[in-house]
Amino acid sequence: MERKRLCDCFLGVAAKRLVAADLQSKASDQYEIEIPREVGVWVASATSEARIEVDYRWLGPEDRAWDIRGSVTFPNVRVQTTGQEEYWWLRQHKNEVIEEMAEGDSLFLAVGLSGKLSFVVAPWWTSAPMQMSWLLNLEPRENAFITRKFGNDEPELDFASRFLLREIGVECHDADASEFNSVFNRHFTLPSARALAWKARDSLPHIRPEDGADDALVKWLSREQAMFRRLERLEISTEFMEEFVDEGDVDFASSADFAINFFDGIQGRRRARAEESLHSHLETIFRTFGVSFVRGVVADLYFEPDFLFPALEAYRAAPATGASNLAMLGAEPKCSDGWSEVLMEANKIPKKHLLTLEPALSEVITDDMKDKNLQLVVPKCIQRSYTLEQQSWLWSVDDFVRDVSDRCRV
Repeated sequence: MERKRLCDCFLGVAAKRLVAADLQSKASDQYEIEIPREVGVWVASATSEARIEVDYRWLGPEDRAWDIRGSVTFPNVRVQTTGQEEYWWLRQHKNEVIEEMAEGDSLFLAVGLSGKLSFVVAPWWTSAPMQMSWLLNLEPRENAFITRKFGNDEPELDFASRFLLREIGVECHDADASEFNSVFNRHFTLPSARALAWKARDSLPHIRPEDGADDALVKWLSREQAMFRRLERLEISTEFMEEFVDEGDVDFASSADFAINFFDGIQGRRRARAEESLHSHLETIFRTFGVSFVRGVVADLYFEPDFLFPALEAYRAAPATGASNLAMLGAEPKCSDGWSEVLMEANKIPKKHLLTLEPALSEVITDDMKDKNLQLVVPKCIQRSYTLEQQSWLWSVDDFVRDVSDRCRV
């Protein structure tokens, strides 16, 4: 299904900032939380099933994030009527996501079109609360849940919205992915990230960095993601057919291990390919503007900046205090967890630059970047997910290209 708007993903969402009272039942085997009546109504309107799927997600750092599939009997809610009001409680078995919940975290309950419930916890000390609030246009409060029903008047999903939807397990398949069926149905092997990045650029000959580097980067990435997801679905279906469609007996233990390892491998591959494809597109942009750079070189000790301008020889020849013609750029699709690693690279360059595709980083993080002389570079269309104060400080891709071109042109 093509998903153009939030109403194509969810019927509605409820949000709340957790307080101590919401966490009291964590001590028992079953966790219970009061929920808005609207959530139950949305579920009932979508499905008549007695049990509904629940996707539990804790949006912590990537090395600690939890993604758990479960189900609850619905309505396995306790409904209490007092006068004219109904109070609903959602009761469920505890799991790692519920165990991680803490006072001050934001809880988002989103009901999918099939009745599936997304139970998303955004830890208070991360960028996740700001990101989810921006995506769903809903600011959690402490005293009670607030709800929002999605309609056809929602704006179309853009690159930033799709980025965040993938973080909570919602894939938005582009309509133009169907253009590739005639090619991809004949090829079940994924090409390398660099080869697919080139294919994406080649399929959009009218997109020129000279007309706007920000627009070119985002459109190339969007096209490549559509191509990659199409190929990946074909590859996954083929490997699963080979593993599970067997005339003999099924070893369920080994099959479960295969599934776990297989999907862990998919997530790792996606992260690695996303970074490599971003670097490939940036290389093309820099070459288009005649900017000299090197990649994969050790500047200091064992640290390798993603991009060093203009050359390793120029960096080594510069004094310890640096030189005006030197620049460096780190480039990470998602940077909220490990951005500080960039500070250890290219010590002769006091002002670092970091490009990211991640929307709505918290002000705590961007203020820390400012204090450490790290300039964040974000494509223009993603900058609108940041606060106005943050936007006044952010650089666009065009801004960085102009700056580095003035100093490092061939």
